[in-house]
Amino acid sequence: MKGDPNFCTLCYFLDLNRKTASSELLLLGLKNNSFNFSSTWQTAWGCAGDAWGVPVRVVELRGIKGCNDFPTQTSIPYQPYLSCGLKRIMDAFQNTSNGSVQALKDLKLRQMPRWIFFFDAETLPLPHMDLKHFVQNSNPSLFLFEDFHTGAIYPNSFLARVDEYSHSFFTFVDNFYHSLRETTRVKRLHHSALEVALLHWLKDELP
Repeated sequence: MKGDPNFCTLCYFLDLNRKTASSELLLLGLKNNSFNFSSTWQTAWGCAGDAWGVPVRVVELRGIKGCNDFPTQTSIPYQPYLSCGLKRIMDAFQNTSNGSVQALKDLKLRQMPRWIFFFDAETLPLPHMDLKHFVQNSNPSLFLFEDFHTGAIYPNSFLARVDEYSHSFFTFVDNFYHSLRETTRVKRLHHSALEVALLHWLKDELP
């Protein structure tokens, strides 16, 4: 679906639900360039959202206002859109004066989300793990996930409360990414930027 380019913030999206769903949790897929997902992936997330009673949307990162003006770079085509997209999405839902209302219209949501689970094309839901129950009694604002094989922070999946802490974190990561981008050429820069930015972010809390 395509929103009005004169007004939309999140201008291209897919609705994976087959049933109408309204919840304080939003499952939000992130895609760069085109919606060429497998039917299995779409069905898995759509069915999970229907079973849990939560909306499932997928947004096109280059269709997010403010994230479509990067120069073409074949070595790192995804990372600048991802860090920018995460920041802009949190901007939209944190801006209660106008932006959040527009974001609801853009994604055709019936309820303002208090939590957003970001996922990508390599992430699949676990049917027995209802994220809606998981966040009901959670105090932290942000959950990060590790790669099972390497222990590295997975840079494309996050569970974030829609609050100032998460908004500040994604803004910090995006700013940190751009500061590194000016001085280095790392093909998987977002992975590096996220982990290094996380250390800087937590430096006063780490022993």
